[in-house]
Amino acid sequence: MKVNEGKAERELTKDQHMGVGNIQKILLEALRHREQEILRYIAILGPALGGFIWLLSRDLKTNSDMCVFTFGTLGVLFVLLVGAVYSLALGYNYRSILLQLAKLEACCLNIKEFIVERWPRTSEAFLEKCHRSKKPRCEPPEIIKVFWLAFVVGIVGVMVAAPVRVFMTEDGWRAVVAGMSIIISALVCLRLAMVASVRFGRKFEKACEEEVKTGKW
Repeated sequence: MKVNEGKAERELTKDQHMGVGNIQKILLEALRHREQEILRYIAILGPALGGFIWLLSRDLKTNSDMCVFTFGTLGVLFVLLVGAVYSLALGYNYRSILLQLAKLEACCLNIKEFIVERWPRTSEAFLEKCHRSKKPRCEPPEIIKVFWLAFVVGIVGVMVAAPVRVFMTEDGWRAVVAGMSIIISALVCLRLAMVASVRFGRKFEKACEEEVKTGKW
């Protein structure tokens, strides 16, 4: 079997061909595992939202109640941020595996003509997808993206609901301090989630650029 190396080609031995095939199977299995992380997302999202609902149900009559509510809400925001960044990290990993698979299929297995037309087949095609926006973003694939959006929407929901609950107590300056702390923290979490998306996008863009420079596929 021949392997493309730019304009040159070299023969793969039978053992090397089997090894490449096994690597492809492992990578495909890794992709399936990335798409089956639903339970982990539920394990993050469920307790966070459940805990926040419990906080909303508390009476905020004393200073200790207000402190518990405020710090509990900040903890919920942190957990939601971790979930959002975790989703983006898995999305970056997922796309990196796709890039490696595409290189194997193009350079070693020579099956580009059998790949679905809408799928990227070359390093240039992957790079072009990164350049569709001014700031390259590494959004997760669809099934993971649903949970990423859920974490982001959850942060927005907490940012709106928690201050409303605090200001309803009419507790003067304590309510103002607690409400503003929650709003500022939520805005920081949203900003970090967006920055993480751009950062992972730039990392993936750099990987694509390095592949394009090799000129092998």
